[in-house]
Amino acid sequence: MQITPTPELLLSAINTLVLLIGVPFAIHTLRTGNKQRRADSVAQLLTEYRDGDLQSKARVVAERFTVFTGPTEERLEEFIAFGRHSLKPAHLEAARVVVNKLNDLGVLMERGIVKEEHFFRHVHPQIVELAARLDPLILLVSAGRGSRWGFRVRRMGTAAALFYRMNPIYNDTEFRQDGKVLIEIGRPPLRAQLGVLFSGYLRKAKVTRRHDKADQAIAAQVLARHPARDIAFLRPLVPPDAVVSR
Repeated sequence: MQITPTPELLLSAINTLVLLIGVPFAIHTLRTGNKQRRADSVAQLLTEYRDGDLQSKARVVAERFTVFTGPTEERLEEFIAFGRHSLKPAHLEAARVVVNKLNDLGVLMERGIVKEEHFFRHVHPQIVELAARLDPLILLVSAGRGSRWGFRVRRMGTAAALFYRMNPIYNDTEFRQDGKVLIEIGRPPLRAQLGVLFSGYLRKAKVTRRHDKADQAIAAQVLARHPARDIAFLRPLVPPDAVVSR
């Protein structure tokens, strides 16, 4: 027996065909749009990062700030002994620009506007280096101001180092600056790997708060036992009426 299609049956068949063709196309278009937006965001972030003024200031930091490793108190004492003789106001101004600009870029990653791995894929070595060179200054200035100035840059340095150690292309080689090891060979501990899996590379401020406060307290103690002449080089970044005044 031959079945004659009714208008309702034809309309249903057409709707089904439209869905079969249209839904995959819509999904493809959405995915393509998301990829393009991510690519545009990364491109914009890299453009800001490669800004001529920022990079010129980053070169000053790389050339003028020494890497200090070891326990926090030891690093801070070594930095003060170095800084009082070697760092000029122009060097501290360059550091201020780098810290503030990296902080702004870190905000974009924390808000999910740009995925961390897309950014770190291009610039993680320099982020690790800058964070290491600036860390003693960040701790001393933040302790002097009584603020969290630059702490996001510390977290960015840790995140970039994690990216390095999670990537088999890089993690079979130590990362060194000034002859000091900043990143060891091999993957990070399992806990750190799980943290990346569930929370990403850039940890939230509340996760590092206890460690940050402990380091800042050490910095405050170091500042308190130094006479004003030893820490006068910090004045461009710490106002005279701040905590470090004696």
